[in-house]
Amino acid sequence: MKGIALACLGSILITVFFLVPPDSGWAGIAPFVDSAGSVGEKHTASADTTEIEIVSKGVELSYSVSEIRAKAGEVLRIRYINESDMSHNIVLVREEADIRPVGIAALQAMATDWIPEKEMHRILAYSDLAYSGDTVVLSFNVPPPGTYPYICTYSAHWTQMQGRLISTE
Repeated sequence: MKGIALACLGSILITVFFLVPPDSGWAGIAPFVDSAGSVGEKHTASADTTEIEIVSKGVELSYSVSEIRAKAGEVLRIRYINESDMSHNIVLVREEADIRPVGIAALQAMATDWIPEKEMHRILAYSDLAYSGDTVVLSFNVPPPGTYPYICTYSAHWTQMQGRLISTE
């Protein structure tokens, strides 16, 4: 019980005192902050683009959408609305075995907005860090058919905040 309390306190202290502002242009993938903002879950598809909205609220460590289905090769555009009291991101990794190494390495990646440079070979795509009230958009080509986990790498959220992209033919 004491360990859980210390972990929560540590997360709060990091959130309040040590956050590094987003470093625009740091990554090769170019997500952006979108100041517009309808709220809710919406899923639309065009000939070669699928769009989906994902929302996080309150103090829950979860995404409103924990499973996304998209066709391999098309563009997937995720509009992530952070109505949570904490910062979050979306990081798509290659396989289940990559969740833990990426999550643990992210604990030392505050300077790069919780994206661990040394584990980039395990990461397929990632969003900017979305502070409370932010909306970020992440677009990428859907990988070959298979199941690809997505996690939040901010401050150990990866242990609970997970979803799956299911790529189909």
